[in-house]
Amino acid sequence: MITSLSQYNKLGFVRRLSLCFIKKKKMNSDSFITIEKINEGDIYYFNLNKRYFVFQVLKIVTDLPAPYDINYKYGYYIAVFKKTFKDIPKSKNLDLKRVFVDKYYRKNTAGYFSIWNNKEPSIKCKNSNLKKYKLKAKPEFTYLENRPVDDFKKFNPPLLPLFSMGGGEPIYVEDYPNGISNYPEVIISIDQVLIQILEEEKSRNKKNEKINPIFFPDWLDYIDGTALLKTEKAISIFELKEGSKRVKENALKKCIEKLNMIDEKLSHIGTIEREDIIEKLMEIATLKEITEDVADNIIEENRDW
Repeated sequence: MITSLSQYNKLGFVRRLSLCFIKKKKMNSDSFITIEKINEGDIYYFNLNKRYFVFQVLKIVTDLPAPYDINYKYGYYIAVFKKTFKDIPKSKNLDLKRVFVDKYYRKNTAGYFSIWNNKEPSIKCKNSNLKKYKLKAKPEFTYLENRPVDDFKKFNPPLLPLFSMGGGEPIYVEDYPNGISNYPEVIISIDQVLIQILEEEKSRNKKNEKINPIFFPDWLDYIDGTALLKTEKAISIFELKEGSKRVKENALKKCIEKLNMIDEKLSHIGTIEREDIIEKLMEIATLKEITEDVADNIIEENRDW
């Protein structure tokens, strides 16, 4: 019979991650932050180095069957979302479909986690594992609102509703480049979530240092550099295209089709990005003397994002 997390590790079921949060002003190894009174659908945000991240509690599991019930009584399934914010996020600006995907720390792994404990219903974090990152302020979870989750296929990538502590090797979504694990990663506390984000941010920021966006400089804060460059290149081709009215309109259509291909591969266009792109394309179309109605029809009839 399997009765401990260490035994799971030997079988390759669970990656052991001894991590957690903070409550005092000074960041020390004995301090904790606790999220209590948790409900399915609850949405929280937290700040890491002046950027706000959002996650949602998708499912709460209790009364696990033996042998899981010996050491773990509560399980919280959460998803961390790709969209981040410079300021405190507002409800209307949330993107609760695109899930954060780790490309560096745990390659091609969706930000989908199950957090377990055996005492009281709560999510905790111990700070000792975060010290090396020299955070500018202590991380704190802030409740935003509640939105029920009724379909795990709506997420991008879709998440597997597997609500048990056991399991096998991570399952991958073949429709995504190189496959993306959408099996919930098992952790004991939420430190590992923060560590994966911090490691991802460090790698992404290093990659984006040499990028100088023309159209969407704000995207550097949260969009992968490759996706940003490809998007701007597609729009630049449209911007530079000259010729007759028909040639310009056709160039706009080709631009949209190219953006469809980029987003299909990189999945970076959400609500905010869509609004930014459409606004920029309409601006360029006006300068090219394409009427607003014609430009709007071309965009709406051809875009997949």
